[in-house]
Amino acid sequence: MYVPVFDKERRHFYLFVLHMKKQVVEIWDSLAKSSGSSVDKRLPNMVSASTLRATLYDCGVYVIKFMLAPEEVTQPDFVFDSDTERLDVVLGLLDGNVNLCRNELAAKAEAYNLQEPMTP
Repeated sequence: MYVPVFDKERRHFYLFVLHMKKQVVEIWDSLAKSSGSSVDKRLPNMVSASTLRATLYDCGVYVIKFMLAPEEVTQPDFVFDSDTERLDVVLGLLDGNVNLCRNELAAKAEAYNLQEPMTP
């Protein structure tokens, strides 16, 4: 089971990986080594710490990506593209079955796309 955790003080996301049968909890922290944290697990192929600090949100998007597709993220050739991954997360949330506004948003988007282009 995956449990994302946001640390307000560091403005950073961790991932708790719960192994229920083994009764073990792993704490995955992409910045553990750079922050002096005692946590030694690192998310594989994470973008650099300096990039994370600059954008502040990449760690959260990466944690979501890891929860949705761990087999993809752990591949040696996986490349994390923040903009693409953010778009995928947003579109997944908008189009998800639990989104009560999904049909209304889809209708508004369709109406917007059918509008005549404005001329300058």
